[in-house]
Amino acid sequence: MLLTLDIGNSNITCGVFEDKVLVSSFRFATNKKISAIDCFLLFKKNFKEKSIKIGSQTGIIISSVVPELNVVLEKVFKDNFNILPIFVDSSLKLNIKLKVDNPMEVGSDRITNSVAGFKRVKSDVIIVDLGTATTFDCVTKDGNFLGGLILPGISISASALFNSTSQLSEVELKKPKNLIGKNTLECIQSGLMNGYSEMVEGLLFKLEEEMKSDCYVIATGGLSKIVLGDSSRIKEIDENLTLKGLKTIYELNS
Repeated sequence: MLLTLDIGNSNITCGVFEDKVLVSSFRFATNKKISAIDCFLLFKKNFKEKSIKIGSQTGIIISSVVPELNVVLEKVFKDNFNILPIFVDSSLKLNIKLKVDNPMEVGSDRITNSVAGFKRVKSDVIIVDLGTATTFDCVTKDGNFLGGLILPGISISASALFNSTSQLSEVELKKPKNLIGKNTLECIQSGLMNGYSEMVEGLLFKLEEEMKSDCYVIATGGLSKIVLGDSSRIKEIDENLTLKGLKTIYELNS
């Protein structure tokens, strides 16, 4: 049984694989100040709810963009699971080549998504990840990771809007029926959701122009279905893409 962890700035997403199948997944909020004991108790609670036995894991692999948690997680799994986890970085064996100025700068989440995306299609591919930050990662049919874009996620943009204005209050992130809002709530929802999806569409068009290719586009991340569900350019939405990429990297390095 393989345990995969995607440590993001907002959430920690965990996936459990048996053979080639993702049999269970769960997530909880990221706490950068959590102790090793409290972290273990949190895993223990979630494992119990999912009927997962501690000690049945044969390997653990982690993609983390929160360095503060890496030492904590290593201690948790070494002391309680008797496993030293693998942390994803550019030094590992990958199915892609990082053709960027400094491979060590590439975030583990972007590496993992690109590994999964390229394995899925083996052609020119762009992966759009709608998380705390939104990332676009570009991989050629030859397996060359070219780089991409990083910009504030929709939740960050929404928070900036609400915190910087006196008369606008927080709203649920969902698309209203019409583009033209009839009240303040609808105007904000339409601006955020439609504005963000159109931005993604426009950037994908420009990226395909630069790559000189009609790329296969995969979206992932918690808000991908809500924001990009009706996109004409997104070929596939897979909220578990990062977990699947972690499994692939583990297999390449075990």
